Amino acid sequence: QRILAVTFTNRAAEEMKERVLEFLIEIKNGDHELIPVLQQELNRSADQIQLAAKDTLTHLLHHYSYFNITTIDTFFHRVIRAFSREIGLQGSFGIELDADKVAEYITAHVFEGAEDDKQLRDWLVDFSMSKVLDGTSYEFKDDVSELAKQLFQEEFKRLPKGQFEDEESRKHIKTLKAELMKKKAVFEKALKSFSDEFFELVRVSGIGLDEFTGGSRQTIPNYFKRLTEGTFDLNKTLAKASEDPEAWSTKSSTKRDLIIKFADQYGIPLLQKIIRYIQENETDYLTAKAILKHLFTVGLISNLTEQLQAYKSEEEVIMISDLPDFLSRIIDDSGSPFIYEKVGTRYAHFLIDEFQDTSQFQWNNFKPLLEERLAKDNENEIMGHAKQSI
Repeated sequence: QRILAVTFTNRAAEEMKERVLEFLIEIKNGDHELIPVLQQELNRSADQIQLAAKDTLTHLLHHYSYFNITTIDTFFHRVIRAFSREIGLQGSFGIELDADKVAEYITAHVFEGAEDDKQLRDWLVDFSMSKVLDGTSYEFKDDVSELAKQLFQEEFKRLPKGQFEDEESRKHIKTLKAELMKKKAVFEKALKSFSDEFFELVRVSGIGLDEFTGGSRQTIPNYFKRLTEGTFDLNKTLAKASEDPEAWSTKSSTKRDLIIKFADQYGIPLLQKIIRYIQENETDYLTAKAILKHLFTVGLISNLTEQLQAYKSEEEVIMISDLPDFLSRIIDDSGSPFIYEKVGTRYAHFLIDEFQDTSQFQWNNFKPLLEERLAKDNENEIMGHAKQSI
């Protein structure tokens, strides 16, 4: 009754129970190799040890509900049941184990809602187009379902609460998109302006585009053409041309002096102006571009989260993946002693098996319970295998 052993699967928990029972039965029958060791450690005769094993086995079988070898989720569920009123759950709430089924359900409802929701429809279209541009199928319902499964992951649950769960969050996304589009447009317009300025200066100078360094490849002019496409990385030729006017012309060019003069008066100052502008604004531009590429994902998560909350409310369930999060809130609010009171058992010893698979949420929930026991000089055991870590 004072020992809690936890592992990760029901099968493992049953195996642990079976091993304890088998151990006691073998000791009782006098055919276990540890009996001589126990005699020495406990200073008891073999008969006394066999009798103790028999009494322990009988007591255990008569109080089997106190035989606390269970899964982490089962233990968390038990605690949450005890706190259901404090955290606003109905007494009859159930635990939903099938995350894949729920993901498919809320995905289907998101698609149904797209008929009457233009913003949602736009996000789904953006998602579809992103699949096409990536060279994959525009059939993307399974991808939305995979996105829905992220709602059950610990990484998602660590995000600030409520930011995906109401209509206001969708308005924020819309506002953010407008701001990012504006930032992106300003940068691209500036690059186009630089490009137009260059080609106008060249036109007035009377220099042909293929008379610059690179000849028919038009190395320098092509850089200014690419600016209109949002491509602005400098190659070695352009980097040199930003400092050396002679880098703008081949030595054999009949217009070498004219080209060098053009570079000195117009080309290099313009190129350096472009470089400064890019250095000052590139990070913001690339960030805006990257966010816009995936902003529809945030919008869809907002809708999926809304559908998930509706599903849990209608079905009166919580997801099994919610258990550590709920317990974390309880511990933060109540502290470990109060938890023991509500559960009805003050465990003296903890044993955590397969510790390498413990998530951060799970560890944060167990840690205050373990710390209190350690403060009382109680023994606890944690067993893990680094090479098996997921």
